[in-house]
Amino acid sequence: MNRSRSIIVGAFIVLIAVYAGFKIYAAGIAKEKIDTALVGVEAFVKVEYNDVSVDLLNRNVHITDVVILPADSQEPLNIAEVVIYDIDQTSQIPTFLEIAANGIEIVPDKKDAQTWQELGISDKIKLDFSGSYQYENDSNQLNLDKINFRGQDIGELNMDLFLGDLPGMTNGLAGLLFTYPMITLHRARINIKPDASLIERYMEVEAANENKSVDELKKEAFEGIDKQIALVNKDFMRDALEALKDFIDNPDQLSISLAPDRPLSIQELVKMNGPVRVAEELKLSVTN
Repeated sequence: MNRSRSIIVGAFIVLIAVYAGFKIYAAGIAKEKIDTALVGVEAFVKVEYNDVSVDLLNRNVHITDVVILPADSQEPLNIAEVVIYDIDQTSQIPTFLEIAANGIEIVPDKKDAQTWQELGISDKIKLDFSGSYQYENDSNQLNLDKINFRGQDIGELNMDLFLGDLPGMTNGLAGLLFTYPMITLHRARINIKPDASLIERYMEVEAANENKSVDELKKEAFEGIDKQIALVNKDFMRDALEALKDFIDNPDQLSISLAPDRPLSIQELVKMNGPVRVAEELKLSVTN
């Protein structure tokens, strides 16, 4: 019995050692690939990080203490952890990616610092992000899926976006620069769920700036929206304005969707006559 127990314990220890060894090896491979990828963006942004680890069971890659400094900025963006759940490892620019960034800290610009302080955020804006994208080389279509931003004392934003006629991934940023007017919008959805206390603070700040009460500020906003409703002759615009009124009165959530009958290019939208025509062609819908 003792010998059998020793064999089992020994085998278990060997398995732990093998697992640890493979994990260290996998982390080394991941670190090498990350460092190689970062070399390609040095002209635009400087990225530093503390450590890389890999979960062998689900193959998630964890990158900790990430610091991002854009070339045109003096203020770094700090991220506690980046998690890569899935990524295309066969292309120089990945055609699919599922990622999360936890503990993002943004220091407001000095010109905006007072505004954020009035809203109760005196130090840093703290966010979490998650999302994924898939790019189809054959059709040049990009699907941004389940994009989610969650902000401490700010609220939550969810977004899906489906675009077409993008330049091939092999063309990189240069291709996008010259062809972006031809990019087409197939559909989009944005859902906003603000933190209730943030909206209350915003209303109080705006009311104080205009020497009014919050009720007076809301009344003026409603009167302005009612005037717009009386002027528009499109049902979808009236519905959108009514949804905006409801959101001001009860800021629980606001959903915006675009579902044009056919894909519309940026170039086409820019040439349209006025925002109402653009909204109509995009089949704008605003609901609570």
